[in-house]
Formats: sequence, structure tokens, C-alpha cells
Amino acid sequence: MVQVTRALCKKRVKGLIKEMKLRPYISNTGSNVGNATCLNEMAALMTCWKENEFQDSACGKEITAFMACTNQVAAQQSKEKEMTTDASSKNTAEVINSVLRRYDKRTQRR
Repeated sequence: MVQVTRALCKKRVKGLIKEMKLRPYISNTGSNVGNATCLNEMAALMTCWKENEFQDSACGKEITAFMACTNQVAAQQSKEKEMTTDASSKNTAEVINSVLRRYDKRTQRR
């Protein structure tokens, strides 16, 4: 009961609610995160190596499947890179933050 009365008797302070505004920067997280590819082929290759005491000659089929998968992914990534060669489409967090600092109203007043 003491804690309830203590909470009710406290003075209320104005200004505890912050003004809603956007941050003048963006975070740099998640920009270089890639998706894992060819996991099934890699797992099959590792299993085959383990069963055959790491002999490449016994795991030829798995090795060719894994190499084909990685070559396919590399070709797909190079095709995507060619399609987005425009420099303006690759705005990094550093570039965007510098533009935001340039046009920030708080710094222009000073």
C-alpha cells in the first residue's frame, strides 16, 4: 500500500514526452549481409567426405554438384551486378548520412 500512495503522491514533471522527430542519420547495419547459397550441396559433400575418410575420388558426383551450384550463383550475381551499374542506385549509409548532414535544418541555422 505504501508503494501505491508513493506513486500517486509524486509530482508530475512536464516535458517527459519527447518531441517526435526523425533522426538526422541512418544506421549502417545489414548492408553487407548476404544469403547463404548451395547449403544442400555443401552438406551432401561434407557427408560424403566423412563417410569416405575425406577421399575426393569417392565423392566426384557431390563435388561436381557443388561446383555447378557455386558457378550458377556466381553467374547470377555477376548478371545482377551488371544490371545495377548505376552509381546512384548504390547509396551507402555513409553517402546518405553526408547528404542528410548537408541539408539538416539544425546545422543551417547556426
